[in-house]
Amino acid sequence: MNLPTSHVGGTHDQIAVQLYAGATGVLMLAFHPEETLRFVSRYKVTILGEVPTMFRLIFQHCKIEEHDVSSLRLIFLGGEPSPMELIARANKNFPNATVVAGWGKTETAGFFTFTELTDEPSRNRLKWERC
Repeated sequence: MNLPTSHVGGTHDQIAVQLYAGATGVLMLAFHPEETLRFVSRYKVTILGEVPTMFRLIFQHCKIEEHDVSSLRLIFLGGEPSPMELIARANKNFPNATVVAGWGKTETAGFFTFTELTDEPSRNRLKWERC
C-alpha cells in the first residue's frame, strides 16, 4: 500500500505480485500511520508489506484496537532488519496475520528470500544476523 512506485519494493515486490496473482491492490498517495489502518479496515486488506519503520510509527501513533484489522492474513517486513520486539508486537496486534521478514538488494530484483510462513518469530531475527 505504501511503498513508493519508483522503488523496486513498490513496483516489483508489491504491484507486480498483485497483478500476477490477480489480486486487488490499494495504493496510497503517501504513508500516514492512521490512514494505513483505515484503509486496511475499509478495503479489507489481506496482505500488508511495509518497512519496519512504518510499523514502528503505526505502533507509536495509532490505537490499533479502534480499527478492524481482522482481514490481514500476511504481513511482510523488509528494507531493514526487523527486531524481535517489533515482530512480537506485530504478531500481538495483528493476530490473524502471519508475520514474515524478507530481504534482498534493491540493485537486483527486490526480495531474494523470505522466512517461511511456518517459522517461529525468532527465526526472522536469526536469518538477519547471518547476512
